[in-house]
Amino acid sequence: MKIADLFQEFLSNFLKKYQTRLLPSHYRAIHAILTCRTPEAGALLVTCPACQRMEMCPCSCGHRNCPVCQNYETGVWLDRQILKLLPVAYFLITITIPASLRSIAWQHQRLFYDAMFDASAEAIREQARDERFLGGEPGFTTVLHTHSRRLGFHPHLDILIPAGAIDVKNRFWKRKDWHFLFPEPALAGGFDKALLARLQKGGIELPLVPGKCEIIDVLARFYVQSPRKPA
Repeated sequence: MKIADLFQEFLSNFLKKYQTRLLPSHYRAIHAILTCRTPEAGALLVTCPACQRMEMCPCSCGHRNCPVCQNYETGVWLDRQILKLLPVAYFLITITIPASLRSIAWQHQRLFYDAMFDASAEAIREQARDERFLGGEPGFTTVLHTHSRRLGFHPHLDILIPAGAIDVKNRFWKRKDWHFLFPEPALAGGFDKALLARLQKGGIELPLVPGKCEIIDVLARFYVQSPRKPA
């Protein structure tokens, strides 16, 4: 069953229950998914250059949340990322925010998400520059997830980082073969401090006890490709 089918059957009940909590972006996503590849979205006349056969093809909505028309683009994006992989081990870091901050995140999504990205980057770079760990400037890819698998609002970041960094001063690549990346307390503390500072700078009133952010899977080492020994 497609998401569009679920919307067509249950949209009225969904709106009755959650209408006051939906953002304009949510309505745009719903409309795009409902009209994707339907007569309302229009069609393209495609002609085969070999046999001159013509066929009408429905237009896709192109919305980033539509699973129908984004499947191909997702595959292309993944192929491009695989070509960028380095011959080193990779770590996955997951950063979550405390429940006491989720309502604030919901009310100030753009500012809060920007603060999460900036704070995580600052905390990771601070640890990576330490000679005890990577000792250089790291590269990493950060993905924001706004909901849990049960579709509850639960903003968290998944960060993919290679076990290596660039020594800017000496201009060479450094790699680590440890089963350990960063100490969790130091990384979590750095993220907490940077996140709260950015939220306060943005004029957001924080609870007296905001709670501590959590760093999960910082020790989870896995290989995205078979590691090769340096030449």
